[in-house]
Parts: sequence; C-alpha cells; structure tokens
Amino acid sequence: MALESRLEMNYKDRRIILPKEGGEVLEPVRVLRADIDYNRHMNNANYVRVAMELLPEGFEVRGLRVEYRVAAKLGDVLVPTLYHIDGGLIVALSVGNETSTIIEFT
Repeated sequence: MALESRLEMNYKDRRIILPKEGGEVLEPVRVLRADIDYNRHMNNANYVRVAMELLPEGFEVRGLRVEYRVAAKLGDVLVPTLYHIDGGLIVALSVGNETSTIIEFT
C-alpha cells in the first residue's frame, strides 16, 4: 500500500501565544452535561463550538488551531477573552485563574 504524498501546509509553533493586552472579556459560559465526554471532561469539539459562537458576525474562518491546557469539567464556568491579532482572532477560555483552552482563528 503506497502512502499519499504529503500535503503542503503552513506549520506553526505548537503553542499559541496570547497577546499581553487588548483582550475583550466576554460573557461567561457554563459547562453543561451535554458538553462532557466519556472522560468526564469537556469534549474538544465543544471548546471550538463555544469559541465559534463568539466570533464577530461575518468573520470567515480559513484556519483553526487549538491548544488544550486544562480540562474543563461539568459545572465549570469558562470566561472567554477575545483578542484581535494580525490576520485573525484568538479566543482564550479560562476556568478561574487558569487558561483552559486557546483557539486561534485565521
């Protein structure tokens, strides 16, 4: 069985760097039972869903990167912070004082 040729991609660093300032704190989102996966953590796709609901009207997603740091659990409150960056947006979802997940949209 032959492998297909490698797709051309724009490889980025593993870590997404949050801007030091300029973030807009948005309305908190509670983690519901429907958000939880088999491991009793918030399902990875649900972090992206939450972040996508916070994007400005008309924003066209062309690229997506996600960095998972601390798992959110049932009943946790995610506090989203929206950052405008060159060529896109970053949504950081925090639980308490810890950044749970960072989603970069280009």
